[in-house]
Amino acid sequence: MMADNTSAAAAAAATADCLIIHNIFDEPSHFVDNQTNATSPGGGGGGNFSVLTSSSSSSSAFDWLSVKVTFFVIPAICVFGLLGNLMTIVVLCRRRMKAAMSCRIERASRAGLIGLAVADLMCCTAALAVTYGRGVSLGYRSVVYAEHEQVRVITSVYGPFVQNACIKSNVWLTVVVAVGRYMVICRPLHARYLVSVTATRLAIVAAFVVAVMIELPTLWTSSIVTLVCPTAADADATVRYFVLDHGRLIVDSRLKMTYDIVSISLGFVVPVGVLVFCNYRLVCSLRQSRQQRRAVVY
Repeated sequence: MMADNTSAAAAAAATADCLIIHNIFDEPSHFVDNQTNATSPGGGGGGNFSVLTSSSSSSSAFDWLSVKVTFFVIPAICVFGLLGNLMTIVVLCRRRMKAAMSCRIERASRAGLIGLAVADLMCCTAALAVTYGRGVSLGYRSVVYAEHEQVRVITSVYGPFVQNACIKSNVWLTVVVAVGRYMVICRPLHARYLVSVTATRLAIVAAFVVAVMIELPTLWTSSIVTLVCPTAADADATVRYFVLDHGRLIVDSRLKMTYDIVSISLGFVVPVGVLVFCNYRLVCSLRQSRQQRRAVVY
């Protein structure tokens, strides 16, 4: 008897979920306008997933501005970033540029700049992929996808991970370049042995690995729930939908807190501290050098 009740409840929940999804794709404007009165999946209606949706109480002006910024301004900036970083990589990889940088320290600096350009290029590409995955729809439609939208599902789930990892690697690559400048100016004797193309390449690889390790938990931000529903025209025919549900990182508060602490510490506090120290020492060295030149002149 208990099994029959459980199966009946599950069937009713699946029917409610399919009804909501049909409303999303068939009458999106009517459904979004009445989100607060509808049976929410995962809520009191017994649905089997928790839809990640934006607030239905937001004003239309704010929604319009959000769409314009997210789907027009950000992609335009990313396109300029793609073109600029591609040009940077092409220029730095030319034979004339390689021949002009005969010094080992100059070649190491060139390798660091190429690593930064590659990280920026990947970040812009991931941002464009995330924008494509989210689409231009608001509300439930931004987390519910039809069967033919599998590419958008993949970009929506894994795109933020790639984007955040590229941002973290960019930060650490900036640290690598700053440390190289600090060693050359403030520790020239040590720089002869520590600053090289091989060491810079190893530091670039380490920066990417550290960034990926920091952002690994974001892969569990969302989980993909596959829901098979009968079509509205033919009850015997079925169609698949993909719903982005809350992942373990959202559900587990301890995991979320641990991730936030590690991400903020290794992704912001530590690199910013190193950058502040290196730049401060550089400014002090340049000021001291200027004072010594003035003393010699006078």
